[in-house]
Amino acid sequence: MMKVNKNLLVLLMAIICVAFADQARAAATHAGVNIQNQGTITYEDIFNNQHTVHSNISIFKVKQIYGATISQDQDKIASPSTGVNFIHLLKNIGNGEDTYTVSITNGVSGSGVGLFDATTDTANRLQVVLDANNNGEIDSDETAIATLGSDGTVTLDADEQAMLIVHGTTLSSGNAGATLGVISGNKS
Repeated sequence: MMKVNKNLLVLLMAIICVAFADQARAAATHAGVNIQNQGTITYEDIFNNQHTVHSNISIFKVKQIYGATISQDQDKIASPSTGVNFIHLLKNIGNGEDTYTVSITNGVSGSGVGLFDATTDTANRLQVVLDANNNGEIDSDETAIATLGSDGTVTLDADEQAMLIVHGTTLSSGNAGATLGVISGNKS
């Protein structure tokens, strides 16, 4: 009969804890990655013979965790017929690539009153532009990804962020000094 000492049991428990610790760390690992773990124990029997035993191999596949942040809501004061830009950072805080739908509406919440010119003129229309070079300006080679009635998408890798510029021209009949705001539709 083989005698098992306390040190062997402590070592086995440590191996099990390490296996579960690796599984808990998987949230920071990219989706789809396999994490493999195997315990090994070496001990001496009562005749001073050394033995090595390997556990079964455990393989954990990391699942996708979804998450995003967008910069806070903003307010600006603008004169009538003035172009206004609201800059937002959208960041993928998940562990894999994700695609986000971007849409835009024109109006005061619940009032049905628009604050921006509803023109289809490319330079002045209410739109969301992906700022490819992150300079906070709409450059000639940057186009709208979303306009009134036409949603767009942004695809980001894990930990990647995109600068989005919400641009519109205020109504010519607007009140001087009216406060314009951009509110994120996602509060999670």
